[in-house]
Amino acid sequence: MADRTIEEKVFVGRPFMGTMMDERRTFTKTNMEMENDETLQKFLKDNGLENRRSVMLVYGPENFMYWYGILVDPSVEVPNG
Repeated sequence: MADRTIEEKVFVGRPFMGTMMDERRTFTKTNMEMENDETLQKFLKDNGLENRRSVMLVYGPENFMYWYGILVDPSVEVPNG
């Protein structure tokens, strides 16, 4: 397998515990919470990122976290909170 370098990125978003899945075992409700967040929407619009999203799963030995947001270059000024 060849080595591959991945450029540094910043994840702008929010984590959700696996226990926050809905009855259908999806994160639809939490995704909609994020989509309705005014700070996130302003950030996306200000940076021309309205149609981009990223998700990330972080697994532990007995649980996982689901992150919803967007990946950006480190040079992009991210909102507080």
